[in-house]
Amino acid sequence: MIIITSNEEVVGENYYYRAKLKDIYTTEEDIAKGQAVSIDDTEYTLIGEMVSDPVTDVADTVIDVGEKVWNFVENFKHNPIGTIITALLDLLTMLFDAVQIVINSIQTVSLGTFTDLRLAYEYNELVKDANSDGKRDMYTKVSKYNGEDYVSYEGQKYVYVDGDDKGFSMDTEIPVIPIDVYNLSISDISLLDINFLTVDKENRENSLWMTLRNIAVTIMHVTMYLAAAVLITSLILHGIYIVKGSLDNPQAQMEHKKGIKRFFISLLMLVGSVVIMALSIYASNMFLEGFQSDTDELPIRVNVSLTPEENSQSDSESTTSGGYSFSTNFTGYIRYMAQINDVDKYTEKAVYTFEYIALVLVNVAGGVFMVVRMIVMLLLAIIGPIVATFYAIKKEDNGTLNYRTWAELYVTLAAVQILMAIASKIVLECTIFN
Repeated sequence: MIIITSNEEVVGENYYYRAKLKDIYTTEEDIAKGQAVSIDDTEYTLIGEMVSDPVTDVADTVIDVGEKVWNFVENFKHNPIGTIITALLDLLTMLFDAVQIVINSIQTVSLGTFTDLRLAYEYNELVKDANSDGKRDMYTKVSKYNGEDYVSYEGQKYVYVDGDDKGFSMDTEIPVIPIDVYNLSISDISLLDINFLTVDKENRENSLWMTLRNIAVTIMHVTMYLAAAVLITSLILHGIYIVKGSLDNPQAQMEHKKGIKRFFISLLMLVGSVVIMALSIYASNMFLEGFQSDTDELPIRVNVSLTPEENSQSDSESTTSGGYSFSTNFTGYIRYMAQINDVDKYTEKAVYTFEYIALVLVNVAGGVFMVVRMIVMLLLAIIGPIVATFYAIKKEDNGTLNYRTWAELYVTLAAVQILMAIASKIVLECTIFN
């Protein structure tokens, strides 16, 4: 008789179980002693997870595939059309999951979760994640659901889902979608932050955004110094020419006086460029704060009710639950509902699937636009001082970017996110979820 204990160890994002030989009993007398040895619950719980080998994994995979084939055959006998359509819809969902995973990389690369190459996780996986780094559960905030209302913030939408009716279980995966039109609109994506003037309280020392910000600020400082040098040089030159030509060339003197006037206007424009950028950024952030909650909750709370029998294969904690609850956004909710597993509800599943495809395309367009917007605003912040200075050394617009166009473009790009937030809020408030 062999008694083995194990300890759970965490290395980075991986879990390991270290086995330790506790006792070996060989004779009948020893075995009798061994049977009296008590092993705590933790040791019993971990022992099953500890005993794993490639052969077992392959066997589990074969069994899982066999169950899916068996279910497909049984469903086909029951409803051939529904079964085929359901399979095709699942295939479509998988294809657009890959697209969403790529667009999610705008955020998941920064979080270090892109290597998962996954879009959804089971409830127990998210619970385990919440007890470790919480990088995936930070969006879903999973919890048990026993028919009681989950405490939410004002304005959050409830969605009640009859999991048994839809064919859901505790193994139905919960989507984790950080790049959604909602998240984009409320400035919830760190990499897309347009505030290059200051650094907020969030620690971004080793982030890609911080690297871009430092490069941009360095170039901005250089252009600001160059602009100041050009303005001072132009002021000195105009002063010299005014004194030199004051007696013999009154017309040239007048031109240089106009040059000095342009110098002062250009100086005001140079200072004004910084003021415009600061006001645009802070006004946008202040407005968007009104759409953000005091917590990390997303705008939709999905409460999935399940009978205890549906949880019989889950862990002991889950079996006492009547379901689970999670926080999500527009795309996450539709993606979850697209997993309807009842072949008789293939029309409803088709509606959710095509809605999901449409939302993925919107997310791709929104994500690409916001990345381009961030880069363009970074470039505008760099060339702002140059545009202001250029006014001091030219007399008329010669087709280059003028100061008015620069200011209008910068303010417009800053305001776009406000319009997106308003639109998202209207959709959320006007949409009725059942």
